[in-house]
Amino acid sequence: MELDPLREEKSSLRLKWRWRSQRSALSPESAAKFRPGSMGGIETLSCLAVVQDVEARENFLLTAGSGEGNVDRGLAWIQDMTYGGEFFISKPLARMQLTGLKLEDWIKQVRVQLWLSEDRGITDLAVSPAQMKQMLELP
Repeated sequence: MELDPLREEKSSLRLKWRWRSQRSALSPESAAKFRPGSMGGIETLSCLAVVQDVEARENFLLTAGSGEGNVDRGLAWIQDMTYGGEFFISKPLARMQLTGLKLEDWIKQVRVQLWLSEDRGITDLAVSPAQMKQMLELP
């Protein structure tokens, strides 16, 4: 995982990221999984960011605003994959105005976790009509 330095925008911070990986192209599972357009292919890779504001005890979930990906088949038996995107993290403008918090101090106390999706198979979930009715009745 590679991260670019934060870039400050008007009301947010831009965090660009890239994920690089190598997979064997020899196994049928790997070849099918990472074929462009396949269910687990490079186009369907997604990344989430959890922004943890320790001081305010708040967590924010962000999805990648845009993404790009490619599979470079430089060698016949290895697939070099690169996928990237960017997150826009909103600045706490109201809190900064009310409390006098400086942006640099906020950046030091905030933690960002990046989560990449990974295919692990299919799970069947059996829900009976009675269970479905019970779930729909919940507030």
